[in-house]
Amino acid sequence: MGLFDFLFGKKDKHTSPERKTQNTSRSSETHRPAPSTRHQPKAHTLGSEPKSFSTNMLQGVDLGGPFRLIPLDMGIFDSKDFLMLGILASTTPELAKWLPGFDLSSTESAQKHLRACVLRTEMGLGFTYLIKYNSGVCGMIFVNTPTYNETTIGFPYWSCDFFLFKPMQGQGLMPKILLGFLLFLKDVFKIHNMYSIVDSKNTACLNMFDKCLFFSKQPDMVFTDPSTGNKAVAFKCDLGSLDDPFAHLR
Repeated sequence: MGLFDFLFGKKDKHTSPERKTQNTSRSSETHRPAPSTRHQPKAHTLGSEPKSFSTNMLQGVDLGGPFRLIPLDMGIFDSKDFLMLGILASTTPELAKWLPGFDLSSTESAQKHLRACVLRTEMGLGFTYLIKYNSGVCGMIFVNTPTYNETTIGFPYWSCDFFLFKPMQGQGLMPKILLGFLLFLKDVFKIHNMYSIVDSKNTACLNMFDKCLFFSKQPDMVFTDPSTGNKAVAFKCDLGSLDDPFAHLR
């Protein structure tokens, strides 16, 4: 079940993440499966993993140079960013494929789905950041809480989704943006582990994670969508290792 299906009351038929075995072949994808009672891989932490957040934690994040992260709130509708989102979305048609239901193609649809993002923050299910380049928006990051993930896919851990609009893609920017954002989440939210689940056909994102040394692939986390048969790949970042991004390679 996707974020917007969850908020708008739609229902999907998806299965839960399962552990791979030698004799089993499983498939998955980025749509959110139904909750499961199967064993989940345990996140290794030095303390208790926070399950929620308070809105006063949602601060702007200066990434250095022209890049900055701004938390999404209702002020988006009174800013020039709102108009720019629709224009930039038209340059990036693959958004509809990898983020089904997140439609910025019209003013009405953009208002609906951006309001859903703000509502999600108010409900404590997660939060959204705009990626800003100088004074313009160039992408977004969505963070899902363990509560939201456990409700929708039986996966009680933090996760994130993200995208850059086409004009900013292919320049190696997203790993740098994610590193700055994850350091912020570590320091302010005290999060220990962050996951990202990527459709196996999303080659651009998979290639990015291959070069993103502070995320590691989780081969024992497998997801499936019976309606499409698409596979998904889970990646995990241990935020405690971010002071030394190469620690997990030793």
